[in-house]
Amino acid sequence: MKKVMSLLAGIMAIAMMLTACGSSSSSSSTPSSTPAKEESSTPVVLKLHHAQATTHPFKEGELHPYQAGAELLAKLVNEKSNGSLQIEIYPAGSLGEDEEVMELMREGIVDMSLVMPVSKASGTISELNVFNFPFLFVSEDHGLNFAKSESAQKLLGYADNYDLKAFGFSTFLFRYPLNTKMDITKVSDFDGLKLRTMGTPAALDAYAALGATTVSMDYGELYSGLQLGQIDGVENDMLTLLSNKYYEQAKHLSMVPVWPFASVTLMSKGSWEALSPEHQSILDECIPLALDEINNRYRESIEDAKDILAENGVVISEPTDMQSFVSAVQCVYDTYLPELSPELQEIVQEIVAMGTKG
Repeated sequence: MKKVMSLLAGIMAIAMMLTACGSSSSSSSTPSSTPAKEESSTPVVLKLHHAQATTHPFKEGELHPYQAGAELLAKLVNEKSNGSLQIEIYPAGSLGEDEEVMELMREGIVDMSLVMPVSKASGTISELNVFNFPFLFVSEDHGLNFAKSESAQKLLGYADNYDLKAFGFSTFLFRYPLNTKMDITKVSDFDGLKLRTMGTPAALDAYAALGATTVSMDYGELYSGLQLGQIDGVENDMLTLLSNKYYEQAKHLSMVPVWPFASVTLMSKGSWEALSPEHQSILDECIPLALDEINNRYRESIEDAKDILAENGVVISEPTDMQSFVSAVQCVYDTYLPELSPELQEIVQEIVAMGTKG
């Protein structure tokens, strides 16, 4: 009897071992399928940089155009992908300054920038120096028409050589001179004007050709520089001139579009290539809509800014002969155009010709 009991106990022990092994095998196969499900259902998240604050510079309760465009892009992408592709917005340069983000995108650390100034992007994508000429564009429509051209697509294609993917150009704005002395309606009005400008060689040469005396001064010192008479004027886009309250010291705004401001939408090439074809198609579809939102909001803001500046005593003057200003800076083209390749020179000439026809 004892032998029988021992035999039964042994059989039961073996059975329990076999059951445990079967259970272990079953449980190990279940987790192997679970991660696959989690991986397929986990959304792809793209980090999007822009350098501006989330709020509008002077419209209380409204978003900055950059933020409005970024939020629209995030919303559209989320809806069209059923949540499988999402965009996280990092405003106010929280991922780094524009120049830093250019390098971070090349390394795949930052995924994209919806509105990267071409003045910053050209430090990496040298072909974008085609925008680095005075009076290149004469109006926003001029810039937007060029953005639809084959030549614009060629420029965007150069980004591939720098581990980047470029989608399009936007925000064709202008840097206007605002000064404390007089209205500028003709070229000679610039004579002797102490003007703080961008520090790029071409910009300095352009204002010198117009007759101004260019002054180097830190951005944060410009208001006090105007107040103390260290400079007679500044130049920048309309929203910046208003939001920094330079109008409290300078009352003469000239609508001479000396220097163009444009932006390019860029993405890390590695991040782009890691996306599925479906997700790539969604971005291709949604980015132009986001850029339209930004352009429309800027257009409205610029008109509002002009009204507010006028209400604060700023005299807004128009040039009597725009061509005389353009002719005065021809020397800048003579100096810097030969530095570009023949193909890029043709693009600059095409842009200028488009403005003449318009």
